[in-house]
Amino acid sequence: MAKGSIRILALKNSPTEYEAYARVTGLKATRRRFATREAAQQFLDAVMPQMKDEAAELPLAKMKAAARQGGEALYFRTKLADALTQYKESVKFKRGTSCRGINTVLKNVGSIAIGKSTKGWVSDYVDKMRNTMRAGKPYAYSTLLGHICLMKAACTWWAEQMEVDEPKLHFTTKCFPEGWEVQRDRRLEPGEYDKIMEQIRQGPERLHWECLVQLALETGARLQELVRSEWRELARDDRLWIIPKGHTKKRKERRVPLSLRAQETIRLLRAEIDPGSHRIFHALGNPRQVSLQFRYKIKATGIVGLTFHDLRHEAISLMSMNKRKAPIKAIMDIVGHKTYKAFNRYSHFRDDELIGLLD
Repeated sequence: MAKGSIRILALKNSPTEYEAYARVTGLKATRRRFATREAAQQFLDAVMPQMKDEAAELPLAKMKAAARQGGEALYFRTKLADALTQYKESVKFKRGTSCRGINTVLKNVGSIAIGKSTKGWVSDYVDKMRNTMRAGKPYAYSTLLGHICLMKAACTWWAEQMEVDEPKLHFTTKCFPEGWEVQRDRRLEPGEYDKIMEQIRQGPERLHWECLVQLALETGARLQELVRSEWRELARDDRLWIIPKGHTKKRKERRVPLSLRAQETIRLLRAEIDPGSHRIFHALGNPRQVSLQFRYKIKATGIVGLTFHDLRHEAISLMSMNKRKAPIKAIMDIVGHKTYKAFNRYSHFRDDELIGLLD
């Protein structure tokens, strides 16, 4: 899109000026003021063609122009990596976790063309990644599902840019083995909470770590939502936490009522406010660093197979069991689950919790 306009600036105690504004998609807009409209128009007449020529040299513009000439055949000859790269730079691409995923995909797709990315190729990609070790473990099928979804999204977006109607793509999970979608149901076992707290109290920033774990168990919030939280997100005398969409996984604002225990935790944290930081957990690092540090702390306790995300399973299970006043739909909204299927994956009851429920 190219746009050129002239705006009259009637400034107090100053002569009238004319502001020329030139903008072409993909380039930084430019503005300049002139004493006369004629001078402003001459500027636009000179700069707009230059900007259009410069924009035409951009990779996306070149590829679009070429694809329009070659149509569907050229679309399928486009390298998958090129489509992914352009998709990554588009406004439609959701940054965050997806960014790390798409970088991994770009490193591993090679020079395959979209038209050559058949079911067999997808199967080979999955096998390759399953044989690639990351932190001592192969890529999980759930992670590879994300890779496949990224490829499909990039190719679908690229088809829209090229005005190609519904291209046939083969990015599916049919090559995954039966039963690959193993549901994690890890919760805190008796005595594990005390072991975690005892270990935390021996390390640095003990108050922040204690409060982080406590709020995770009281709210069911994700690690990134807690670590990135800011004081301005708290409302109604610290009884409500409004998580902005930029901090949530689904990019949707969430309102979390805080229990009495959570409110007490917030009061402890207020005593540790850093005037130079907006963050509640200013003493801790970024989500990735906190996740790694939590893993080390858990290893030191001797507890096996527990991650920070498992605290979310514990919290949601306890909400389902103990918060009898709260409708299931309200709990789903609080923890950010759109479907009951997603909610059900996080709600697990132990035998001792079930016994006596129907008495």
